[in-house]
Amino acid sequence: MYIKTKLNTVKESQQVKLVFSEQLSKLQGKQHQDTELLEEIRSVFAVWRSVVDATAQSAASRLAAAEEYRRLIGQVSRSLRNAKDIRAKRGLEGLQRVQGELVDALRELQRFKKSYHQLSHITTVAREKSADAQTRSHCIREAV
Repeated sequence: MYIKTKLNTVKESQQVKLVFSEQLSKLQGKQHQDTELLEEIRSVFAVWRSVVDATAQSAASRLAAAEEYRRLIGQVSRSLRNAKDIRAKRGLEGLQRVQGELVDALRELQRFKKSYHQLSHITTVAREKSADAQTRSHCIREAV
């Protein structure tokens, strides 16, 4: 009986070892799967982080390019505005000069017009006197 009991104990012991070994094998398989899953998650996370970093870097470079374009456009805008102001100032100076010349020409025209009317009046008076003198001279000739 002792041998039987011992055999049973050995058998049970072997069964326990077998069950233990199966469970250990299952646990090792599960741990291996969990480890692979964890590695895949880390890999996906690394890819995602690189995508986010690349997007951030692209955004930063686009922002820098936009700032540079804004700066260049600001410089061009200022230079164009300055050139426009200079042209406007020169144009205004030219316009004022022409306006002054026009005012002088109008004054001179007014003076010539006044002189013309005076000469016209003198001419009309002279014609009338001449006509009167001729009429008198005809009357005197006829009377003589």
